[in-house]
Amino acid sequence: MGWSAPDFSATDLRGEEINLAELPRPLLLVFVSLECAPCWEILPMLEEVSKEVTVVLVTLAGKAGLSEDDWERLKRFSDDVEEQGGTAVVLPDQWVEGRGFKITMDYKVAQSPTFILIDEKG
Repeated sequence: MGWSAPDFSATDLRGEEINLAELPRPLLLVFVSLECAPCWEILPMLEEVSKEVTVVLVTLAGKAGLSEDDWERLKRFSDDVEEQGGTAVVLPDQWVEGRGFKITMDYKVAQSPTFILIDEKG
């Protein structure tokens, strides 16, 4: 049961282009709003999960993008995951005028946080 995950490309915090189809499976796609306190509170849990599956954190930062403080917190999360031997990618979702957040709309996400597990079949 389920549906095929729409493929996408986005630029991570390090400025690298990431293509979903090229990431190892299974992976956990997590949509978070940076204005959502519980979304920040799940980061330590995601650090642990990242040791078992790749975590792709899709952040919704508003039209203006990431603030410097948010960027620092997300970079710290990414660095902590790497230090602990996990795999995580942080992808700020791109705002498309008149449509909303591109990846979020493609996945029909309506609330944060939202978790989507993508298996080997996609």
